[in-house]
This record gives sequence, C-alpha cells and structure tokens, in this order.
Amino acid sequence: TTLAASGKSTLTLTLHIEPGIAIYANDPYEGEPEEDFIIPTKIEFLDSDDKLVEAEFQFPRGTLVNGLYYVYANAVEITASFPADVSVEKLTLGYQGYYWGDNLDSGVG
Repeated sequence: TTLAASGKSTLTLTLHIEPGIAIYANDPYEGEPEEDFIIPTKIEFLDSDDKLVEAEFQFPRGTLVNGLYYVYANAVEITASFPADVSVEKLTLGYQGYYWGDNLDSGVG
C-alpha cells in the first residue's frame, strides 16, 4: 500500500510460527543481555540489484519468558515502510527458534 502523503509504501508481514515453537523477538532482552549468542528476529529488503533497501520496521514487543527474553509464538505481525519509488525484489528473514512446547503459556522455558 502506498501512502501518498509520505511517499512511502507499507507492507505488513505475518509470520506464522508452528505450535510449540518460539523465536526470539527483534529486541529479545529484558534489561542488559547476559548472553550474546541469541539471534534476534531481523528482516531486510533487497532491490533487483541485491542492494539493501532502507526500510523502517515496527516489531511488536513479544512475550516475556522467565523474566529474561522476549519471544514470538503462534503468529506475529511486523509492519515495514520503505520509499514508494523503490522496488523490493527479495526479503531476507533471520531468526533463532526453539521448541518450547506448552511451557510458553506458563512463562517457563
């Protein structure tokens, strides 16, 4: 969808995550990170020349697990906006997921 007033296009991406699986949020830490091996969810757009398209993403906060990490489970909607005159040809998605089973609902990982 192009927003004429801003000259930007917007796109809503919905990630459907398998039941029992959780992926770390875009900003996964509650407070200062204790470990640096967690891979946050990241999205990039590329144009037809495989050049990075400048985009602004709005990631939801996620669910706090064990008072330490924010994760996404089930489905998450991410909104992106980028210049309307740029053609996005590719999307890359980086994430780290784990099997949480039914424990995610109780906050125990």
